[in-house]
Amino acid sequence: MWPHADIHDQQETVWTIVVYLKGDGGTTFYKEKNGDLLTTVDFKPNRAVMFPSMYWHRAESPRNNYFRTSLGIVYMID
Repeated sequence: MWPHADIHDQQETVWTIVVYLKGDGGTTFYKEKNGDLLTTVDFKPNRAVMFPSMYWHRAESPRNNYFRTSLGIVYMID
């Protein structure tokens, strides 16, 4: 998957949560679309990763499985 942001404005009240359910891989975060790597969060079943939706990120391909299952939710904190 290519780096993307779930929203493209600077609203820090919109957040994304990704819940890892089954598989491996993880999520990599970038400073900007084609920018420097910031960090990678490893896939661990039942782990949830929450971040501002304007952050550039991408899903890492599964390493040991053909599939992975995760749940992504975008929501606004008011």
